[in-house]
Amino acid sequence: MNRDNKNVKSVTDLHENTHLLDEVTPGNPVILTKENQEKLVVLDIDDFKKYQELAFAAKMMKTADHARQGKKYDWRDVRKELTEP
Repeated sequence: MNRDNKNVKSVTDLHENTHLLDEVTPGNPVILTKENQEKLVVLDIDDFKKYQELAFAAKMMKTADHARQGKKYDWRDVRKELTEP
């Protein structure tokens, strides 16, 4: 977790001040804490979509690496591995 992020707020702050969400911008998530522990991250939707794409690409690369090592996959297994969280 990037502790240098200036947007670390308590969940109570969100409850008391809904304008806090206005601070969420591309590349600038807000980290929410509960009892001084980081619990949630509020991301700009475009950042979230980029994260999803990167996570999917990482799964594809892992599968490709396994295939290069001689491991063989049935398409159903590949699809299952790529679509499971």
